[in-house]
Amino acid sequence: MKKYICFSIVMLLYLVLFSQKTVQKDSVDKSDFRWKVQIENLDNEERRKANNDPIVKRVYETLGYDYLEQHFYHNGNLYYQVTFKNGKQNGLYEEYHPNGQLSYRQEKEDGRKSNSCNFISFDRFGDTSATVICIPYNGELYYFQTGYFYGNLSYLIVNNYRSAIMAEFRWSDNKWVKHNYHVKPVKYANKLLKLYKKRTAPQITRCTANNAVKSKKMD
Repeated sequence: MKKYICFSIVMLLYLVLFSQKTVQKDSVDKSDFRWKVQIENLDNEERRKANNDPIVKRVYETLGYDYLEQHFYHNGNLYYQVTFKNGKQNGLYEEYHPNGQLSYRQEKEDGRKSNSCNFISFDRFGDTSATVICIPYNGELYYFQTGYFYGNLSYLIVNNYRSAIMAEFRWSDNKWVKHNYHVKPVKYANKLLKLYKKRTAPQITRCTANNAVKSKKMD
């Protein structure tokens, strides 16, 4: 009888220790980007359901506008909202991820984006996913779109005001490297990159520093 009791106590202790290790392992797995991809796939399914079977609410007591239109996810969280005037989207447009995290904000004018400069968007984890800034060069305005992969710098695409791609770069070994994935870059691509680096040097420094801190924590 005593042997049975001792055996039961040993097994109980083993199960407790094993469950603790399992919890620790699960928490480590969640830091892997593959886990983030799985979560984002579930978010996309939420968006699909919200688009196919919309839940819409209109608020008519909106100063200066006809009404505020809100669309919701099926989990009850706000999907996006925008004000209407004269039957078209006018004013601030806000879009959110299914978990409630802000995706981006942008001004609308007569149903169109009124300003594509100084734009920033976030992924569902709160990390920056894309930014757009405008820099003039030789009397023409260029749009610099920076893409991120879960908060890490990934690519840079430069467009002119006609939306044609002028140059593209990839972030590699803590520097921008010219990349010819879509088009052959213009001859003055390096000049455009210098202008961009001069404008964004503080942000790039903070980004690389934050990533270094993240990697040390993970180690």
